[in-house]
Amino acid sequence: MKKRTVDRDTFGSEPILESYPDGVDITNAYNWYNYMHGSKKSLDHVVEFMKNSDYPDDEVQQVANLNYKSMITLGVSVGWIARIMTNGTELPFEMVNKVSEGINHLLEISHDIPTRKRKSPQVSTLMKSYQYIDMLDDQKDDDLENKVKKPNIYGWLVEHGVKGPVAVHVMEHYKKVLEEIDGALNKTHKDLVEAYHCYSKAELKYMSVWFNTLIAACDKLIKGSTRKRKKKVKTARQQTIAVQYQKDDPKYKVVSVEPVKLVGASEVWLFNTRYKKLTVLYTGTRDGFTVKGTTVYGFDPDKSITKIVRKPEVILKRVWDGGSIIRNKIMKELKTKEQKAVGRINSDTLLVRIIK
Repeated sequence: MKKRTVDRDTFGSEPILESYPDGVDITNAYNWYNYMHGSKKSLDHVVEFMKNSDYPDDEVQQVANLNYKSMITLGVSVGWIARIMTNGTELPFEMVNKVSEGINHLLEISHDIPTRKRKSPQVSTLMKSYQYIDMLDDQKDDDLENKVKKPNIYGWLVEHGVKGPVAVHVMEHYKKVLEEIDGALNKTHKDLVEAYHCYSKAELKYMSVWFNTLIAACDKLIKGSTRKRKKKVKTARQQTIAVQYQKDDPKYKVVSVEPVKLVGASEVWLFNTRYKKLTVLYTGTRDGFTVKGTTVYGFDPDKSITKIVRKPEVILKRVWDGGSIIRNKIMKELKTKEQKAVGRINSDTLLVRIIK
């Protein structure tokens, strides 16, 4: 851990405030704690305050078991107020109430942490993100002190093995930090201006750029680690298990081809025995037909045709026996009106011929 460049000689000893201090004294105290104690001590001060305020031991232990990053949603000032009260300073009701509500919040989130020894993947990912946040805070301090113009934060993330799910938590954390930095820099929030008063404008600008670079690096890492889930391809048997078709027709002396052969085929001839409709489907894809339910998909609607047949016995024999040249002539020779082909198959449909 890098030693802070601003030491106790510069900021003096811990401030002990008179009861009901004014806003200036409070702000100065906040600045002292921000520099000399940092966010990691904020939770310790809350635990110390709970012990001195006669909170039940089990509740004190619950909060003590939390990671200090739990203070992110509250703000570290809750810890500073708790420390000021522990030192004997009486404060206005709203500040006392802020600590009380903060402790209640910490107790609530402590119930979400599993007590079993084996952590869930989500908790493990979150805990890893806290570790990397600690390391990145140190790296930011180093870059700020050494005035590194173009920090290679993406390279840092890759070098330290930060994975996509961890990067999500890291990015969300620093988005909140960036909002505070920009709020202090642009003077849009009085409390933030006071909290970051100890930084120069140049330092705030540097941190804003640094955190923006970090967020962009995390986003790049997340997108690079996100893989599209490959769609599971069903087997031909699975695709055609629900197909209902006419297995044979003694009148026309036709036995249907097994539906399983439809999958991946390039040409199929169907005959509806009830309406005497002949349909030819030509595939419109390189992978051939697919089947879902009782419908054939993947055919070319511009090339596929349906026509009524007046002499089924003759035509079906030509479909079954004929080569590609003969099959190509069949639909042209039929004088009935051409209809739009559909891929639906039912119990009146013969699968006359399937060409792979």
